Amino acid sequence: MRVWDKNGSREAVGDSELEGYFSRKGDTRADEFWIFFGSEDFPSLAVLIWGELTVLHYYPERKHPGFISHGDPRVWNLAPVGVTVFPMVATGERQEVPNWAIVSSLHALQAAKEFSLSGNLPRSVEWSEL
Repeated sequence: MRVWDKNGSREAVGDSELEGYFSRKGDTRADEFWIFFGSEDFPSLAVLIWGELTVLHYYPERKHPGFISHGDPRVWNLAPVGVTVFPMVATGERQEVPNWAIVSSLHALQAAKEFSLSGNLPRSVEWSEL
């Protein structure tokens, strides 16, 4: 498994190191990174974190638009049809995320661990195909 973040790309070895990516948040309480299964760029899992809120994008292959995580915005007291703006640490930009796509960091970590074992779409969270 390879992980890419604002510091570059590196091999990740095991659950504890993967857990570290989910727990390290700077002053903005935000982070983003990509997880690649194997040495190729696909399949991949993109992770965007802001506090306890997380959104996942799974890309099975290069020309596929991917899948986005599907959560329950009521858990976070968010409007089901609204958006939440996540800060992007690497670029300084902001990313609008549909509230229904937000899952907990705990669920996202479980999905990342599942992805790291097979490279398949993790079944531990619900998904919407794009």
